[in-house]
Amino acid sequence: MVAGISTGAILAPLAFLGPAYDDQIKEMYTTYSTKDLLIKRNILAALTGTSAADTTPLRKWIRTNGEGS
Repeated sequence: MVAGISTGAILAPLAFLGPAYDDQIKEMYTTYSTKDLLIKRNILAALTGTSAADTTPLRKWIRTNGEGS
């Protein structure tokens, strides 16, 4: 079992899989910033119980760079 919190949740599985995924880890942490991976929602969305950010860009990155790349 491997787990992580925050960005560690992305890093941990890749690190667990070994050096073959080092390039993806490096790319994630050196190429992208929060503004590239999240879309901030307005304050009302955060206060009404939904997320303060839309993670669609992050999900697309994971899908593109995940298994099989």
